[in-house]
Amino acid sequence: MNQVSRKQFTNGAIWKIIESFSSKGITMVVSILLARMLMPQDYGVIALTGIFLNLSDILIDGGFSTTLIRKKNVDDDDYSCVLAVSLLIATVLYILFFIAAPFIADYYDEPMFCPVLRVLGLTVFIQAFTSTRTAIVNRNMQFKFLCYCNIASSIISGAIGIFSAYIGLGVWAIVIQRLLQNILVTGLLFFAVKFKIKLSLSVTKLKDILKFSMGVVSASLLYFVSNNLYSAVIGKRYSVEDLGYYSKGNQLPEQISLYTFSAVSGVLLPTISSCQDNIERVKHIIRKITAFSTYVIFPLMVGMMLTSEELIVLLLTDKWKAAAPIMIGACIYYIGMPFTLMNAQVYYALGHSFMKTKVEIIRFILMTLGLILGSFILNCRIEQLTIISGVIMLIAALISAYEAGKLLKYTIKEMISDIWKPLIQTATMGVIVFTVGCLINHLNINEVIISLTVKVAVGILTYLLLSFILKPEGFKEVENMIQGWLKKIKRIES
Repeated sequence: MNQVSRKQFTNGAIWKIIESFSSKGITMVVSILLARMLMPQDYGVIALTGIFLNLSDILIDGGFSTTLIRKKNVDDDDYSCVLAVSLLIATVLYILFFIAAPFIADYYDEPMFCPVLRVLGLTVFIQAFTSTRTAIVNRNMQFKFLCYCNIASSIISGAIGIFSAYIGLGVWAIVIQRLLQNILVTGLLFFAVKFKIKLSLSVTKLKDILKFSMGVVSASLLYFVSNNLYSAVIGKRYSVEDLGYYSKGNQLPEQISLYTFSAVSGVLLPTISSCQDNIERVKHIIRKITAFSTYVIFPLMVGMMLTSEELIVLLLTDKWKAAAPIMIGACIYYIGMPFTLMNAQVYYALGHSFMKTKVEIIRFILMTLGLILGSFILNCRIEQLTIISGVIMLIAALISAYEAGKLLKYTIKEMISDIWKPLIQTATMGVIVFTVGCLINHLNINEVIISLTVKVAVGILTYLLLSFILKPEGFKEVENMIQGWLKKIKRIES
C-alpha cells in the first residue's frame, strides 16, 4: 500500500465534500420533504426499524471493511473471504429478523413494525455485497466514482420516495426510498468494481482478517448499543410518536456534523494506514484534522442550538415543534461524536483495534447510568435525556482523545493549542447570537424566517470576522481546500 500524498488526500477530501453536500444533501432535503408530508408516528416506526438494521450493518461488515482498508497487502482471497462471511451473516440475520418481527411489534404495540422490518430487512443482503466493494473503492481512493454513485442513487430514490408519499403511501414511502437507494448504489458498484471471487476460502486469510476485525466489531457493537439505548427506551417508556420527535430532533445535527466530518473521515483511514509506520506523519495529519473539524463543527452545532426552533418550524412545519428542544441536546452530542470517530481511525490504522472497545465500554457504562438516572429515577423529559446523552458524549470524546494522544505523543498542551481559537470564536459568536435572539423576542418579531435570517447572518459575520483576526489553523485548512476546489473547477472548465 503506497503512502497517500497530500495532493491525494486533498483531492479525496474535496470529492468527499462534494458528496456530503450533494448526494447526502439531497437525501437530507428528501427527508425534510417527506417529514412535511408524513406524521411523527411514521418516523417512529422507521426509527425503531433503524435500530435493528444498524445492528445488522455492524455484524455484516464485522470490521472487515476497516481491516481491508488498513492492510498493507490485499488480494482476491481477502475479498472473497469477506464476501462469503458477510453473506452468511446476512442470511442468518434476516431469518432472525423475519421470525422476531411480530414479537417486537407486540412489545412496542406498533403493528406496522412487523411488515416494515421484514421488507427493509432485505437490505442486509445488499449491505453484504456493498461493503466489500466500498472497501475497495476507499482503499484505492476512488472517491470521485463513489460520489457519482451516491448522487445518482439519491436523486432517483428521493424522487420516487416523495412521489410515494404524495400519493398517500405513508410510512411505505420511506421504505421504498431507502430500499431503492441501497439497490441503486449496490448495482453501480457491482458493475464498476470487479474482483475475482474464489469459491475456496483461505483459512489463513480468514484468521488474519478475523484477528483484527474482532476488535473493530466489538467496539462497533458497543458504539451501536450506546447510540440506540435511548431510542429503545423512549419507544417503550414514552411512545412511538415521541420516538419520532426524538429521531427528527437528532437528524439535522447528525447529518450536518457527520456530513461535514465525512469530508475527511472517508479519506482519513486509508491515508494514515498508508503511513502507519511513521508516527510523526500520522500525528501531523491528526493535528490538521482536529484543527479543521473544530473550526467547522463547533460553530455549526452551537448555531443550530440557538436556532433550533426556527429550523424545525421552517423546515418541518409546526407539527414537529416538539423536536426543537430535543435538537439542543443532539447538537451537544454531535459536537463530540466526530472526534471519537476520528480517534477510532487512529486506533485502527495503528493496529490497536481493542483500544476503541475500551473507550466504548466506558461510554456505554456512562450512557446506561445516565439513562437510569434520567428516565427511571428523575423522570426527565426527552429533551433533558438528550442533554445528558450529549454531555456523556463530550466526556467520551475527551477520553478517546487522551488515548489517541498517548499513541501519537500528542500532548494536552498541543491539543489545546489546536482548538483554543475556534473555542473562543464559537463562544463569542454564541453569546452575540443569543443576545440578538433576546432582542428579537423583546421586539415581538414573530416571523420565523426573519428571526432565523438575522441570527444566521449575525453568527456568520461574527465568526468570519474573528477568523480573520485570530487566523486559526482550521481557517487556513478551509482556505486551502476551497482553493484546491476552485483550481479543479477551472481545469474542468478549460
